[in-house]
Amino acid sequence: MNKGEKKLVYAFEKVGSVLAGIVSVALIGAACLMIYHSFSELLLNGDVKVAVQDGLFVLILLEMLTIIRSYLKYRSVNISLVINVGFIATLKQLVFEMESMTLEIAAAFGMIILTLAVAYYIESRHFEAKKEE
Repeated sequence: MNKGEKKLVYAFEKVGSVLAGIVSVALIGAACLMIYHSFSELLLNGDVKVAVQDGLFVLILLEMLTIIRSYLKYRSVNISLVINVGFIATLKQLVFEMESMTLEIAAAFGMIILTLAVAYYIESRHFEAKKEE
């Protein structure tokens, strides 16, 4: 790699770091707003369903923040963190779709969960194999 290419890669890394920082601040802000909304709905209206939905959404935001932190620290993303976000998002949607769920939607959720589980298993096996090397 010549000097010009190295400068270009360095510039892209810096831009990526700045963007990741901006997204991190936005995620923290969104999480704070969701927590406020959750408590106001719970305390003012007694709406537990909205509070639980917001709480699960905050968990998704925090997992995304962990992914960004991992990227900034290691310059790579741990795929198991992304899979965890997928699990939480899928379960959140599944729980709140129960009342109107058809067989087709249930099968689709089953396929999503199965796919995430297989991906998690493959990633954990790959990680263990790398650890033994």
